[in-house]
Amino acid sequence: MSRLGVFFLSNRQKRRLTKNLGDDKIFTDNSSKLLKVVEGVSSSSANISSAAGSSSQIISDTVTMTTYKLDSSESDQEYFNSSDFEIDFKYKLQKWSLDNNISHSATSDLLKLLKTHSCLSYLPSDARTLLHTPTKTVLREVLPGNYCHFGLEVGIQRILVRRKWEGKVCVQINIDGLPISTSDKKEWWPILAHIRGTSTSNIIVVGIYKGKTKPINLNNYIGEFVEEALRLYRDGVDLNTVKFPFEIEAFVCDAPARAFVCQIKNHTGYYGCGKCTLKGKYVENRVVFIKTDASVRTDQSFRDKLHPKHHNGDSAVEKLPIDIIKSFPYEYMHLVCLGVTKKLIKLWTVGKIRVFRLAPRVAAKISKKLVKLGSCLPLEFNRKQRPLEEIDRWKATELRTFLLYTGSIALKKYLPENHYQLFMSLSVAINILVNPKIQDELLSYADSLLRYFVDQFKKIYGRVNMSYNIHGLIHLADDVRAFGSLDKFSAFKFENKLGQIKKLIRKPSSSLVQVHHRLAEQNLLDLTMKS
Repeated sequence: MSRLGVFFLSNRQKRRLTKNLGDDKIFTDNSSKLLKVVEGVSSSSANISSAAGSSSQIISDTVTMTTYKLDSSESDQEYFNSSDFEIDFKYKLQKWSLDNNISHSATSDLLKLLKTHSCLSYLPSDARTLLHTPTKTVLREVLPGNYCHFGLEVGIQRILVRRKWEGKVCVQINIDGLPISTSDKKEWWPILAHIRGTSTSNIIVVGIYKGKTKPINLNNYIGEFVEEALRLYRDGVDLNTVKFPFEIEAFVCDAPARAFVCQIKNHTGYYGCGKCTLKGKYVENRVVFIKTDASVRTDQSFRDKLHPKHHNGDSAVEKLPIDIIKSFPYEYMHLVCLGVTKKLIKLWTVGKIRVFRLAPRVAAKISKKLVKLGSCLPLEFNRKQRPLEEIDRWKATELRTFLLYTGSIALKKYLPENHYQLFMSLSVAINILVNPKIQDELLSYADSLLRYFVDQFKKIYGRVNMSYNIHGLIHLADDVRAFGSLDKFSAFKFENKLGQIKKLIRKPSSSLVQVHHRLAEQNLLDLTMKS
């Protein structure tokens, strides 16, 4: 026997492993990498320190660790039978399976193959045992669907359990609806949370609703979350027997979600603004917001419902000890990127000619310059620029890149001076507001630029285009004063988590149960890693 032991697979077993892990194109690379690594372990001179890919890294690390321990005069059989190796190898198999979203059937087949070697006989035969998959999912009926509550405090404890945490635990809450697929018309409404001061990748899934439409009764949907939040306000968050004060800093929601959670008029209604009492006007079959000098709403006026035409009913969030007006800031990703920036580009490319529209050849030149600029962007920009004719498919990150970086260059000399200056006033203002070290003087300057933009936008593009998003710009600086730079209360981090949740669904049936199982498996792995 070689120093590293023999992982011997027959040709039939190799074909079976490749077939089981490679049926789906997504897993082809993972299966081939894993197969090469498993074959390589049988060589006494195996050197796979340069192996790439998440699946190969698991056994690569194991081989490296094994070599180190055996060089310290420990024999093959002693180490392979040791509890340290068993725990470490199990953990790496768990991580490989979850990180690459490998199906349970493929993981189970791999376990059975590995168990044919005597040194790995301790491995379980089923993926559910390896990953500690829950045997039960508690679903609560929330018409017209079901709701699964994961827990806010449990999620906070999972993230902070190994940290030396001090002070108050401040969280941001995100509530939003999303479609899972075009073939399935059912809506998902997850409740997510993020702890201020932690990585933006540490997003807590508090609960998920799934149904044919959004929940009919808001308070039935968020009631469990609100009751838990009230308990945390009262008792604090328990971290290793130490109680830490708890606070909900903000609700980060887009306009439809905010209207739903607060039970107020939608953004298309006459009294749709959640920050001021401005009444919209009906112009050319749409509600627009023209003025900028309306009185602001207050927490007390909201709770007393002094403006009844603004309300649709009572919301459970009114039970929370928060300032309802300030705690629902205008959200930068939807308001500015997907809202105002996209609206400007569409006005330039497909807007009414009598107002303003770029000539096709000019738009083509701008697109060509954008694509060229995109090829020069550094790796930190995960999406490169696309032509203007594909604006309907642009993601929020692409629109952000256009607004903050490439737009000012690509539009120069092609956009008329007054239109270009209007765009630059928005670009400069947002550049100031996204700066984490923003100064008070610059904040006031950004506020004046946004108000200038709203005023000039009405003159250039007409009252008919004074939408809810355009109006919302006048309130953006106040939200920055309350919470810091725009990125600190944007939905970008939550949108990334929503994308990850969608990838956890492997088949249409029992999708909510599937997501609960995958998240429970991942949470347990995270706790194992931190322990």
